[in-house]
Amino acid sequence: MSNPKTPAEGPAGLSNRRLAAVLHADVVGFSRLMATDEVRTHARLIEWRDLINRHLVEYRGRIVGTAGDAILAVFDSVVDALSAAVAIQDALAEKNKTVPLAEQLRFRIGLNLGDIIVDGDDIFGNGVNVAARVEALADPGGIAVTSAVRDQIGNKLELHFEDKGTHQVKNIDAPLHVYAVQKSTGGIAPAKPRKRRARGIVALLTLVAFTTALVGWWVFNSSTVGTTQATQTSAPIGTTVPVKSARPTIAVLPFENRGGQGDQSYFSDGVTEDVIASLGRFSGLLVLSWSAVEPLKNPVGSALERATELGATYVVSGSVQRSEDMIRLSVQLTEASTGVLIWSDRYDEDILDLFEVQDRLTRQIVAALAVRVTQAEEARVAVAPTNSLTAYDLVLRGRDFMREISLKANDDARDHFERAIEMDKSYAVAFAELGYTYLNDLKFGWTQWPQGAWDAARDNADQAINLDPFNSRAYSLKAAVLKYSGQLSEAERLIDKSLSLNPNNAQSHAERCSILMFSGKSEEALTSAEMAMAIDPYPRSDEINCPMFSYYVTGQFQKVIELAKRFPLVSNEEATSLFVRAAAHAMLDQDAEAAELVAEGYSRYPFFDANNFAQIFSSEDQRRILLEGMRKAGLN
Repeated sequence: MSNPKTPAEGPAGLSNRRLAAVLHADVVGFSRLMATDEVRTHARLIEWRDLINRHLVEYRGRIVGTAGDAILAVFDSVVDALSAAVAIQDALAEKNKTVPLAEQLRFRIGLNLGDIIVDGDDIFGNGVNVAARVEALADPGGIAVTSAVRDQIGNKLELHFEDKGTHQVKNIDAPLHVYAVQKSTGGIAPAKPRKRRARGIVALLTLVAFTTALVGWWVFNSSTVGTTQATQTSAPIGTTVPVKSARPTIAVLPFENRGGQGDQSYFSDGVTEDVIASLGRFSGLLVLSWSAVEPLKNPVGSALERATELGATYVVSGSVQRSEDMIRLSVQLTEASTGVLIWSDRYDEDILDLFEVQDRLTRQIVAALAVRVTQAEEARVAVAPTNSLTAYDLVLRGRDFMREISLKANDDARDHFERAIEMDKSYAVAFAELGYTYLNDLKFGWTQWPQGAWDAARDNADQAINLDPFNSRAYSLKAAVLKYSGQLSEAERLIDKSLSLNPNNAQSHAERCSILMFSGKSEEALTSAEMAMAIDPYPRSDEINCPMFSYYVTGQFQKVIELAKRFPLVSNEEATSLFVRAAAHAMLDQDAEAAELVAEGYSRYPFFDANNFAQIFSSEDQRRILLEGMRKAGLN
């Protein structure tokens, strides 16, 4: 017997399907608004929805349903649908002018042209689902459409379609090509002329507005350098257990490059890193490192879910679009666990004002979280790194090369930093980064003249500190340089200075671990390693060495092996990590494993001398246990 027809089926079992334009809209941050003032928000929603309904009817649309703050409508004409969406956003923008910023109801609207199933007054199907997903990609107060809508509109309406690229969204198999709708023609809108002093006033007013609206969300105590600022569960270092912190934990996802040029990804990555560094200077925040968020550039699954797995309570995401003389930066701040948008903004600026834009968005994010901001922390963020955009661009390219640990990449990075200094001889960041290339020569054995590399690293660190006493990486560089010369007390003072300027720099915490370990303070060193791993669960090879050696000299040989298994690639990159692992296996009488690691280590570092290496450690007990294991492993 055949199955009975469903209500969605017509004669002969054919579905009541048709092609239609589907409009989906909802309010940005509605849950937050309701939590702040439920009665007023609900009353305003009713009023706003009545306005929306009038425009939908005016343009021959049919309202299918409303749920909470969401609206679903269907149109026979895609031109009518987009005309209605534009009229709605214009009317809402006018209404919002009379409402305080923190109380405004701003809608996102998504449009799709696709096949739907009509069942009485309801509609179903993939065409409806796509409209909902596209709506989530729209800017607050904006309209996003699929390529099908854009192709059908053509030149029928005086609108500009900004290409937002393709997006893989939940429950939709094929990637969606999305466009943002704008009234203006051309690409990035021209910046409005204004006096520079006025910008500071606008930024301050915005800061006050956000702080007033959201104050009371968080009250946090400042932390001191050297104490445990975040804790993990009892899992060993190297497992990506979400960090637990009394401070809000922020993941700044890699900004999407929308410049239309593949070779511009270094620029969007560099801007992301600088936003991470700027936020990291605030002691009231725990900010995950670039290495932690870089894998989310092309995530498997939802980037928001992955960020939550890393322990993020808030996620900053956005995009960078760069033209010859303009830049557009779109940024959103989202609560990770709920997906609720807390704050968003878009900056269309002269590209020469990029640093001011970065400063403004950093302050707005901090204000939106109502984090306690000290005057010193504000002053550090406000420092513009350079007046030369060309020099800044060269530094970003140089940093991009330094992501790869190789002699050639290091040399290429050095060339870019030297050229940046030629463009701006007062650019402290460029001097610090140049110093790190010489430190790499020393650390990875890429030079025949280690003393010359040491001198160059120290001199560049000193120059960077003289130019900018707030440059945390310069102090970290100087600390690392002095560590190699055995000046451990001064190195510890400098690394603590670096962390006081930026308590969220994983590399500095890892460097502190190393300095403390060589000073004989292994337990305290492990605390710094734990903090580094909390901020950056994907460490570089030189950052994994410290916890590995700290475990070893405290007799925790099995943990050395477990850490190497957790990070098999980075733990095999450096000869010293191979040798300490060999010693750990030897102390556990695992001779075959030890011999294999020794052979691999000698193939890369044939002149390794265990006695000379042990002299780096200041503690006699540490030297003794290290040499015992290395000799058992067959090292000379």
